[in-house]
Amino acid sequence: SRLLRLQGDAQATFDIMVVEATAYVAIGGRTRASEIIDEGVWLAAAKPISVDGYFQLGHLMARIGRINGAREVLPQASLRATQNGAPNAWPIRLLTASVFLAERNGADALAAVNQSTAPADLEPFRLAVAADAQVMSGQYDKALEAAKRLSESWHFGDEAQDEWLRGMLRMARISELAGD
Repeated sequence: SRLLRLQGDAQATFDIMVVEATAYVAIGGRTRASEIIDEGVWLAAAKPISVDGYFQLGHLMARIGRINGAREVLPQASLRATQNGAPNAWPIRLLTASVFLAERNGADALAAVNQSTAPADLEPFRLAVAADAQVMSGQYDKALEAAKRLSESWHFGDEAQDEWLRGMLRMARISELAGD
């Protein structure tokens, strides 16, 4: 990632920062992940970043409890989507749902993502968010179905890898909550 940072490709650098922060979260390095997230926020303020990039950053922030930061990313992502004339509202909807989940508001999170499918690259995130929101709403059967669909897909090496890897744990947690 340092090589890309030196080369100056802002989007590639940003994407690697999000992946790196996600990896640190996965191994329990939240302090280092937060430092990298802060660098990503700075980079996003200084250079044009894609709407999907803002979603990835905000989703990760919400997941690790940086709710205010995720809330601050949401209007930036919406502004970027408007500037780009982005026809795809899914990154904004998913980020909104991620913030609702972090606020423990399962009903509103579910309302934001409870439609058939998102674009292929964002569908794993929709399934993960939907499963978590359904658990909060006590809809364990639907949550298990969404988690199962996520875990049965293949996302090794893409942006959704972390959600995919957590899929089996999510299924186990849901089954336990449902009394299985």
